[in-house]
Amino acid sequence: MIYIGIDDTDSKEGMCTTYLGTLLISRLQEEGFDLIGHPRLVRLNPNIPWKTRGNGAICLRVGRGSGKRFWVGGDRYAYAASNGNGNVDGAVEIVQELVERWSRFGDASTNPGFVVFELESRPP
Repeated sequence: MIYIGIDDTDSKEGMCTTYLGTLLISRLQEEGFDLIGHPRLVRLNPNIPWKTRGNGAICLRVGRGSGKRFWVGGDRYAYAASNGNGNVDGAVEIVQELVERWSRFGDASTNPGFVVFELESRPP
């Protein structure tokens, strides 16, 4: 399974990391990746003074879905399990392209970042 984490793509003026997540899901599915499980909102400390807006990151799991698919919103579906990873380098390229395109780099308090990694089993 491929894990994707994204944070700090927004600014006090606009954009939203979770919105970027919806764009990313759409693009990944267009490129043949299946969403595995629900997208995850990682809630960070809301009280820190240097946060941009909602202070939430996202985590997506993608790969080749197996089993019955289920609806996650809009016209998007996910699978409970994965039976293969797909092209991790392709996932990195897609994530990088969208983060660079949609992030608010002009805001001094915005510091976008992402991580993409493969695991054969769930993390402990």
